[in-house]
Amino acid sequence: MTNLKRRSFLKAAAKTAGVMIVSPSVLGGPKYTAPSDRLNIACVGNGTQGTRVMLDLLKIPDLVITSVADPVKEDTKYLNWGPHELRDGIRHAIEEPNWDAQALDTECRAGREPAKRIVEAWYGKQKAKTYKGCNAYADFRELLEKESGIDGVVVGAPDHQHAYISIKSLEK
Repeated sequence: MTNLKRRSFLKAAAKTAGVMIVSPSVLGGPKYTAPSDRLNIACVGNGTQGTRVMLDLLKIPDLVITSVADPVKEDTKYLNWGPHELRDGIRHAIEEPNWDAQALDTECRAGREPAKRIVEAWYGKQKAKTYKGCNAYADFRELLEKESGIDGVVVGAPDHQHAYISIKSLEK
C-alpha cells in the first residue's frame, strides 16, 4: 500500500474534478431547479378562487403541485367574474387553447377533477420525463394521510375552513 500524503491526494482530486463534466440537471443551472430544491405542494379547495391561486402556483419553477383536494368532484355551477373568465384564464395559464371547449357561456367548471387535469396538463408539458402525476382527493384529511413528501399546503377553501385545514396540515 502506498503512503499517499494529503497534499498529493488533493492535487490529484482537483485535476480529476477539473476534467469531469456534470450535466446542468445535476447541479442546477439557468432556468433549472434541481428536484431536491423544489417544494411539493398540495392545493386544498379547488373551486374558482382556489383554481385561480393554483394557476399562479403552476408558474413558480421551485414548486410542484403533487395533489389536490376538494369535496366537489366536478361542477359547472361556480361563478365567473365575467363570461368564460376562469376557463380563459386556465387556457392561458396552461397554454391549452381548447381546454373545456364544451362549456356554455354561463358555465364555470371547477372541482378536484378539473384541478387535477389542469395540473397534469401543465406539468406534462414542462416535465414530461420526471412528472409523476397529480393525485385528487375528496377529503383533505385523506390527502394528508396518504401523501408523503408534502412540503406545504395552499388552502383555497372558503374562509371559515382556513383555520381548521391549516391546523390539520401543520399537525402532519
